Amino acid sequence: MAKTSEGDSVRVKSREPSADEMKSGAFLPYYGGLDGTIVRLFKDDTAAVSIDPASMTADMRERHEAQTKQMHEKWLNSLSDEARNRLSPEEKKFSLNYVLLFSTSDLEPAKGKAAAKTTDKPTKDPKRKTSKEIESEEQAYLEQFKKKPK
Repeated sequence: MAKTSEGDSVRVKSREPSADEMKSGAFLPYYGGLDGTIVRLFKDDTAAVSIDPASMTADMRERHEAQTKQMHEKWLNSLSDEARNRLSPEEKKFSLNYVLLFSTSDLEPAKGKAAAKTTDKPTKDPKRKTSKEIESEEQAYLEQFKKKPK
């Protein structure tokens, strides 16, 4: 594949794997035709591709959804009732990424609506407050109570 970068929408080429690839599991024919987004590129010309569930075969999608549901329930059950009730609707959402490694030579640019750049890339952590900022906020909070008449 020509120059690729992280965030590019790609499609896995449909081809027959070599005997060595079949033996090692490096490429399997049912991966052909899957659409996804490059999450990470490595120096050895491999790419981690986050697969779009809509491009999966019915069997693959069914297994993926079952795994997602099972892990979501396990996660919710591991929380206390109090913690579960404090979760916002956004925090209750749960989705699994389906990421596979491919040689960049097995990828081609996606066509159509899948070709649009996606913003599903992991975002960087928000700026964290320094200990001085936290102490300053705590002090201001405590000052509020000192000013209130008893």
